[in-house]
Amino acid sequence: MINRYIDLIIHDEEYGNCAVRADEVEYDDIHVSLYEFENTPKVKEAGGRYCLHCIETDQKKFYRNELMAMHALDKFIDDNKELYRRCFSGNCS
Repeated sequence: MINRYIDLIIHDEEYGNCAVRADEVEYDDIHVSLYEFENTPKVKEAGGRYCLHCIETDQKKFYRNELMAMHALDKFIDDNKELYRRCFSGNCS
């Protein structure tokens, strides 16, 4: 269960309640947030409790633990920067 007295809790319509671990940290042209979701069947199916979310592209990627999310952060940023640049130039596919 998420400690509701310490964390900023938000509600995601698709996955439920989550605690904000890092809110809109800027990397070059994009902003990335790290969320910790409550452990529900929908979240387990998505890949795990920890979620990297790109604000500009609205892409989400779930991980089993925070260490895995931080290990994958560079690739997540690079993938979303490329997607954002393609969409910004009008070739969003």
